[in-house]
Amino acid sequence: MVHARGAFRRVGIPAEGVVQCFAVQSILDEVQIVAEVKVVFLHTLAELRAAGTLANGEQLPSLADFIDVVLEAGTTRLWLDVKNILVDGSSAGYTGFSARSCQLACQVIERMKARNFVEFIVTSNKTVWTLCYSAAQSAGVRAGWMGYVAPAEYQTYIDPWINIDASNIWFDGTAGSGQWGIDDYASAGVEVSVFTIDKDVDAAYYANYIDRLRAIATNYPKKLIGTFRK
Repeated sequence: MVHARGAFRRVGIPAEGVVQCFAVQSILDEVQIVAEVKVVFLHTLAELRAAGTLANGEQLPSLADFIDVVLEAGTTRLWLDVKNILVDGSSAGYTGFSARSCQLACQVIERMKARNFVEFIVTSNKTVWTLCYSAAQSAGVRAGWMGYVAPAEYQTYIDPWINIDASNIWFDGTAGSGQWGIDDYASAGVEVSVFTIDKDVDAAYYANYIDRLRAIATNYPKKLIGTFRK
């Protein structure tokens, strides 16, 4: 379970005050939380829930809670975003936390028979990706990588899928700085998803590639869907 912090600038929340949850409820019911304030906390889910409810009065949900909703609907997939952890600009010593979150999530997904309803998008950190890819393959779960590397490298993986930062292709109405584009990956048999597309000028650009994109990430899904329907 990852608590996204992408909208903190828009709503005025200090980045260092937003906690990202890099771990999930495991069979042992252990949750690892890594905060932006560079401190690692270890608590059980029960301890976190005992501390209080969320702002809307609900208790802190577990990964299993989210999967229950997805399975009940049966019409969508839940993406788990595996982040890279940087402390003083380095991920040294912390890649294991990121990879462990994926490994624990795979246990929950397998236990709930939800492999067709949950997928991973994994940080560009190659060490974290390698460990997560191995765990996901063993569990029969799809995983996309954020590594911006040549299409040929993606072809070395089963069911290759790249989740591209839009700044490499087209972002904010301007051509990106990347060497490879959507067509390069698609023609090599690599599925492509792009993040994050919020502006109309960018949505209009990616609408031209809609038949070659697996997904588009946005903070404004209703608006984006309206653009594509036009």
